[in-house]
Amino acid sequence: MGDPMPREIRFAAFAREVTTHQSIISYNALVPKIEADADGTALPYRPPKLKLRPLEAYRVVAPYTSVRFIEQAKAVVPLAIYLVLFQFFILQQAVEDSWIITAGLFSVMVGLMLFMKGLKIGLMPFGEIIGNTLPTKSALPVVLLVVFLLGIGFTFAEPAIGALKTAGSIIDVTRAPYVYSLLNDWPDVLVLVVGVGLAAALGTLRFIYGWSLKPFIYLTLIPAIGFTSYMMLDPELSKVLGLAWDTQTEHRQLGDQTEKQILRVVVPAVDADDVFEFIYFETGIDKPHGGLILMARVDNFVPLILPDDIPEEDD
Repeated sequence: MGDPMPREIRFAAFAREVTTHQSIISYNALVPKIEADADGTALPYRPPKLKLRPLEAYRVVAPYTSVRFIEQAKAVVPLAIYLVLFQFFILQQAVEDSWIITAGLFSVMVGLMLFMKGLKIGLMPFGEIIGNTLPTKSALPVVLLVVFLLGIGFTFAEPAIGALKTAGSIIDVTRAPYVYSLLNDWPDVLVLVVGVGLAAALGTLRFIYGWSLKPFIYLTLIPAIGFTSYMMLDPELSKVLGLAWDTQTEHRQLGDQTEKQILRVVVPAVDADDVFEFIYFETGIDKPHGGLILMARVDNFVPLILPDDIPEEDD
């Protein structure tokens, strides 16, 4: 036979193999010694409870949690830095209760870490089992029905959907009656009409039959542009476009403001919350178009105390 063909391997794989050290350990050193009773019958082995010192527990847990914590820190810390810089340079205000905010951000990162881990070991395997088992035991119409219902259910679980009625309560019905009616009287139907469940069912069919995505884009985009063009010609229907396209429109403003009154109230910090709540409810700011209220810390002020013996002025 001739010389064998040379085999090419990556240098990283070669370096890994040549630096690998092997140690031979006897199996008897890993398993407990078998004990027998007086009759020679082997006694069942009950392993003792594992005990770790705090340092040993830290060395076991730290590599696992640090990687996952750093992933969430990379998502939260840049956003927090941006908000702090915005408050310093744009709003020109100091960050109050920085220790409380820092503890809250740390809790957010820990919560996200546990949440993502719960999804990976809980919901995701559960969904994979359903996705792998349901198509093999049910017909295609049943699968599409389940997908359709799941799409609707996930949409109702979205927190932004629950905020629709809250957003609708601040809209002036005289300025945008259609938007007011959609957000206050038909929010649940609006979710169904949007067709998240239908989109999920069509997406499932597209994966099964290998359909192209372009026809779906054309069939949805062209009618949407046509309806938008028609609604733009109607003064009342045009106010719904902001809701349809999620853009800033006239109906999201505070409404017609014929007169603006600015009232500044300076009170001790211990009474600020009580005064704020009193003004908020007694003046009707909690109602639509009731006005705005802002509470901020006053760094420099001079207290003025009037003497008690000042006579009252006549009207």
